[in-house]
Amino acid sequence: MTHADLNNRARIVHLVAIHGSDQYDIHFHMDRPPLVRDLMEQLQGKTHVTMVNQQVFYRGQRLHFSPNKPLDQFGIFNGNQINLVGEAITGSEEEHFRHLSSIGKDVKTTDIILERICHELDNLKQRQPPRDQCEQYLRDLYARNEQCRLNFQTFQTQVMNITASPSEK
Repeated sequence: MTHADLNNRARIVHLVAIHGSDQYDIHFHMDRPPLVRDLMEQLQGKTHVTMVNQQVFYRGQRLHFSPNKPLDQFGIFNGNQINLVGEAITGSEEEHFRHLSSIGKDVKTTDIILERICHELDNLKQRQPPRDQCEQYLRDLYARNEQCRLNFQTFQTQVMNITASPSEK
């Protein structure tokens, strides 16, 4: 197996996260080494402790201070136990959290679409295809742009619908 083969293989990591008296299984199946940020996102989804409120520890190391570092740089591998400290959101906050989570997914989808558009435009510049093919690309681009615009409107609407309850003021 070559060095490139080793770098391109799927990473499968299973961890146990302890939060108070609760225990959570965390699973990664990725094409790259999982980062602390990936762990924190999974913890947020499972424990409802927002990433901002998380303190994540492994053998005394404070992982939350280094969200862009790979887990293996902390010596974290299959079967290890991670400790989480932080207060979970409850009640109306949980409703807002669900809305924001769905918005985050929409934003990620839109970002992926925009990245693809930019990549296709770069390819288009290099190939210089015939005019009728360019016109088709422009129609496709317009349709994708319209979808992004609609996603952004949905995003704005959802943000406007999130209002602070009297206890949050």
